[in-house]
Amino acid sequence: MQQLDAATLGELHAEGHLMPVFMALASLANVAELIDRKSRRNAARG
Repeated sequence: MQQLDAATLGELHAEGHLMPVFMALASLANVAELIDRKSRRNAARG
């Protein structure tokens, strides 16, 4: 995303793609935490 120029970002925004891209990136940032939680929960169950 950082390497995209202003025109490309504008096109993505105008076509409605920019917000879904940011939401996907934000979601990916949480994957490691979710895996850790599940692992801790499973370990606690034995």
